[in-house]
Amino acid sequence: MSLSKFKDITVRIIQYIIIAFFALFTVFSCQKYTNEDTDGQWQLISLTLNDDSTEIDKKAERIMWAFQLDLLQIRAFAPQTEGTPDYIVARYRNQGDSLHITSTYYHFRDRDSLYTDPAQTILEPFGIHGNATSYKVERLTDNEMVLRSSYWLLRFRKY
Repeated sequence: MSLSKFKDITVRIIQYIIIAFFALFTVFSCQKYTNEDTDGQWQLISLTLNDDSTEIDKKAERIMWAFQLDLLQIRAFAPQTEGTPDYIVARYRNQGDSLHITSTYYHFRDRDSLYTDPAQTILEPFGIHGNATSYKVERLTDNEMVLRSSYWLLRFRKY
């Protein structure tokens, strides 16, 4: 085998290794952690107070919770009462049978404003008590989710 032929074979092998490396890098770099069944858009169907079991029907308000990675977007598509936001963005952690909303923001067109008061009640129509809430996941299927906090029981349907 001549030296030039050996160089050609070596160059081709190196090219194939580089192409394989970049293909593997591309495939593995696109992988994101998912929240399994939690990901997607959920319609809030009802809120039930833990204290007295009063159930509030929320279907007509068309409140949607959309989960993606560690971001939660909450939107009300029906008009809300004066002073109640219709678009909220929140950070959350999904830990097995628990879901923790860690920070909530009122979404403006050009900026987001962080809710800092843990005693606020403005987010209660959406099932969030204060500015951060932890929930126990009581039921999670492909089309139904039930969350319980110390204040509410929330029922959702997959949208």
